Amino acid sequence: MTLAFCIPTYNRCEYLEELILSICRDIDTNNLHNQVQICISDNCSVDGTEQMVKSYIQSSSVKIIYYKNEVNLGADLNYLKAVEIAKSDYCWLMGSDDLIIPGSISRILNQINESGKSVYMFNRRLCDINMKFVRDDNFYKIDQDKNYNISYNDVLAEYFNDSISLGAVFSYLSSIVLKKVDWEKIAYDSSYTGTLYSHVFIILSFLKLPSSSLKVVQQPPIYCRMDNDAFLEHGALRRFLVDIDGYTKLANDLYKDNKILKSNFLNILKRQHSIKSLLKVRVITTKAEWTDTAKRLRTAEFDDKLVNFIGLIPSFILLAIRKLILLKNNKK
Repeated sequence: MTLAFCIPTYNRCEYLEELILSICRDIDTNNLHNQVQICISDNCSVDGTEQMVKSYIQSSSVKIIYYKNEVNLGADLNYLKAVEIAKSDYCWLMGSDDLIIPGSISRILNQINESGKSVYMFNRRLCDINMKFVRDDNFYKIDQDKNYNISYNDVLAEYFNDSISLGAVFSYLSSIVLKKVDWEKIAYDSSYTGTLYSHVFIILSFLKLPSSSLKVVQQPPIYCRMDNDAFLEHGALRRFLVDIDGYTKLANDLYKDNKILKSNFLNILKRQHSIKSLLKVRVITTKAEWTDTAKRLRTAEFDDKLVNFIGLIPSFILLAIRKLILLKNNKK
């Protein structure tokens, strides 16, 4: 089997069914049954996910592997389980609320057959929660397909410099297709359990190995459902700190011996969370919360003057910014 859709899920029965339908239709349309399978790791859902998936296993000609955890393992270990159960050469990590664009599977199989890279990275097509198209979202400053022999530090630095979003460094599941044998070369570091970036640790780790390679493919293969971030359940500040803490840890663990690579890597975090993002966080935090946040930002090498400036903004200006943000959100 060439390619497996590796789908971690939890209580997203309705959205997951839409995704399964989009995959099955593309497989059926292009007669790809011998090349593609669907692998679902269910984190002990209680919303009917098991019954829904089993109905597709019985009725569909597409190969579907379903595994249900006895307890909720958390997102990180469920990501790993979704890859573990796959019986394929390549794994397409997939968020359970997204959809594939028709024809995408054939295009990705062609990429795999042509070049056999360790990782393929794709941009995404943003949609609202009802899957109405909003805009294309590009993770890179480049505007054409590009190959990277990424095990060389200078090429890895080039890749980091070409990246303008954390999506380029694997924060977004559905844009990643990877070679399973390379994934399996890395022993998982359990300190990443709870970061939400267990998969990022593994991918960045095997890309440091000799002969690792990556290809950026500009054409989006997936529709990304926005306004449905499960990691927002603990609040916007916590969601923000997931990125800050997770990518700071990755930088310190993987690039501590190379200051240039570490700086280039953290620059992606700073491009993702520019002053606009920092202001949005500041207006929702108390003074004590911002003091703690500022400490973490400095650890992530954010500009000290910028962090201090945002911390000194008077409360009446913060209130005005908050009103503007709310007004803008209400107009969407």
